[in-house]
Amino acid sequence: MASFISEISNYAFVVIMAVYVATNMIVFFFKNPEKHKHFYMLQTLLAIAFHAVGYITLFVRAEDVRYFFFFAFQEIILFALILVFRTLYRSVSRLMLNNVLMLLFVGFIILGRLAFENAVRQFVITIVAFAVSMIIPWIMKHTKLLKKMGYVYCALGIVALGAVWLTGEITNGSKLAFKIEGMSFQPSEFVKIVIVFFIAALLTNKKDPFRYVSSGLFSVVHVLILVLSRDLGGAGIYCMIYLFMLYIANRNAITLFVGAVGGAGAFYLALQVFDHVKIRVQNWLHPWTDMSNTGYQITQSLFAIGTGGWEGMGLFQGNPKTIPYVNEDFVFSAIAEEFGVMFSILLIMLYLVTVLHMFRMSARVKEFFHKLILSGLAVSLGTQVILTIGGGTRFIPLTGVTLPLISMGGSSLTATLLMFGVVQGIYINEFAYYEDGYDEEELEEDEFDDEDEYEDEYDVAEEEPEESNESSFAENVISEEPEDTADVSNDEFGLQELEAYLAQNNVTVECSTVESEEILNTDISERTVSGEFVDEDDYIEDYLEDELKNIPPDYISGGVNRKEDDLDEEDK
Repeated sequence: MASFISEISNYAFVVIMAVYVATNMIVFFFKNPEKHKHFYMLQTLLAIAFHAVGYITLFVRAEDVRYFFFFAFQEIILFALILVFRTLYRSVSRLMLNNVLMLLFVGFIILGRLAFENAVRQFVITIVAFAVSMIIPWIMKHTKLLKKMGYVYCALGIVALGAVWLTGEITNGSKLAFKIEGMSFQPSEFVKIVIVFFIAALLTNKKDPFRYVSSGLFSVVHVLILVLSRDLGGAGIYCMIYLFMLYIANRNAITLFVGAVGGAGAFYLALQVFDHVKIRVQNWLHPWTDMSNTGYQITQSLFAIGTGGWEGMGLFQGNPKTIPYVNEDFVFSAIAEEFGVMFSILLIMLYLVTVLHMFRMSARVKEFFHKLILSGLAVSLGTQVILTIGGGTRFIPLTGVTLPLISMGGSSLTATLLMFGVVQGIYINEFAYYEDGYDEEELEEDEFDDEDEYEDEYDVAEEEPEESNESSFAENVISEEPEDTADVSNDEFGLQELEAYLAQNNVTVECSTVESEEILNTDISERTVSGEFVDEDDYIEDYLEDELKNIPPDYISGGVNRKEDDLDEEDK
């Protein structure tokens, strides 16, 4: 009976995860994803169902009542924390919250299968880290201050990594952590977040002519300390973070080419200098030559994946404990053995969609500082997943990197939850207002735009509309006097032609009612519509498309006269 339940549960895992990933992919293509809240409710129910199926199976297979009570305790505490989080902040990214919850549940189940005590320890760390991460959105409100602390982030990162290099304990040939009162602490996991803030702060400061040189130089210092500590997995993640953030800042494809060449050269140099790198590469290329010694880890990992097959062996049906460090470095192999390859592919897709959602959020935020942070964190998460799964499946050499939110590890779990706290902070303080459709009057302008940064470059003046019994269709906001003005009608141009005309000729669109002389001016050089600053490179195309679609055709110049009473609330 227990074996039957274990086998049936695997099909349930696959179905639940497939539907969950499908909802993520559907939401990804919504223009305003937060308006489709029924999808997020479905995701929450799927996550609870997944968690319940997992712990019921563990309870039946292990015949240990502790699993039943532990499941109930997890549900109560986690959803209480989520309720507090959503009470403190009126708008959170439910998609990110659900994805974090689902990944945590996968981790709790597989760690509980490997050792009940591991799951308990992981859960305790989760509670503490989740509670701390609730402070992050409040901190992210102070964008102006955070942007000015670039070199403070740099100093913190270098000091933390240097302390490990000088005083850290050697584990498997690398200095990764040091102990504080019996607890192991790995600073490089937290410095991944700090270095993202450091790079973003420097690259955002356009008044500094040496920002590219400074950010590159100090990033190299971070990487060199990790190399000296023989933490090559962390060094690789830091390199990818800087490379992609630099590319996003300068939009130069040569950056990626130079970075790829430099990374290949650095890898070759490490191969010549570090003996443990040579061993890992040798084991990667020829793991079967010494299966009982140097190739034991990777071969056991491959055996586990192959044994599980497409459908998986079922919880407590496999033998993942034969893999060394299965709780940390090879937890994906344990999942593949007992949950199956089909489930493992869906898990990879969940990570992928989460990263894509972070990039999408990055593309839509207005504050360039936030854009760089979200991009850097997305690259960090994606690179970590690639290194972990790639190493366990022999696509790349082993790096000793953990699988985010699933592998056992206090520092890694805490840092990842803090990272998602930063993502939520940016969403709550900036992006959510545009997704949820809050009134612009409720926003504080200084939360989004650094007025000091644009004060010298832009002089935006808001012109108060004249008092009238009839409200005008649009407020008139004029920046500098444009060089050319074109009065374009809806009959004369289609939407695409209009956007092309605007982009090529740097003109102003004037849309007016017949009764009212109020004019909506959209000056391409200033990107100012209704008092909002729109970033020149990233948002003008999407912003204009949205604004022009919201203008009723009858109100384009030359249209039909209509009274305000004829308008519905959305048009007003």
